[in-house]
Amino acid sequence: MTEHKPWVGDLYKNREGLGGQLIAIVGHSHWYRKKSEDSDEFTIKIIEGVIQGDNLNFFTQIRKYFGSYSSAEF
Repeated sequence: MTEHKPWVGDLYKNREGLGGQLIAIVGHSHWYRKKSEDSDEFTIKIIEGVIQGDNLNFFTQIRKYFGSYSSAEF
């Protein structure tokens, strides 16, 4: 059963990746303050928000691990 559709970046889809390496980050769960906003597209909306500048600690830690300081670039 898939609870939420995954977000897949264009560089991954085009087999370009990050520095030529394909990276898949798989998580088990995420949450948001407003439970009423949950839907099949919830993960996609969360990632799009992070790309636009929403500061969610989990994603900040992951991108910094890979040496990236721009959410949109990562």
